[in-house]
Amino acid sequence: MAPESKKKSKPGAKAKAHAKAKSELPQDPYERSAALYNAAADGQAGMMLELLELGIDVNARVNGDTALSVACRFGNNDCVKMLLDHDANVITTTAGGSTALHAASLWGRVECVKLLLAAGASVNTKFGGRTSLQMAQQRPHSAYDGTKGAGVVSHTKYAKCAKLLEAASA
Repeated sequence: MAPESKKKSKPGAKAKAHAKAKSELPQDPYERSAALYNAAADGQAGMMLELLELGIDVNARVNGDTALSVACRFGNNDCVKMLLDHDANVITTTAGGSTALHAASLWGRVECVKLLLAAGASVNTKFGGRTSLQMAQQRPHSAYDGTKGAGVVSHTKYAKCAKLLEAASA
């Protein structure tokens, strides 16, 4: 029986594809950052990886917000992990002064809170006079979750976030 033949790509093929993709990106740095921001908001981890590999600034702001904050707001855990793996700064604030941890706490994104705390996010940073813990504690017992389109969500996720944040602040 003949040994299996493996298809090998031509040397430099990946580099050429990378160069082509990079040349097709918008030249405006804001538009480049907006592509990463939109991928983070939409939960498109594969697209984010391609953009990050092309050198898009992981900490850039789009309309005053960061890709990390928007990924946390929408609960896109894979995107949050990828951004953190590419050195997203967990203490960077939005133009309004909030952090990704504030966004995760405000929306009850338990996994995002875990990821951010593991990456060294500060539980003491205040936004609107409140810490992330206070935000999670002050959420109503149920709330409209606009990120899902419609519906009421349980307070349980906020309690879980508060418990994680309490443990981190101890």
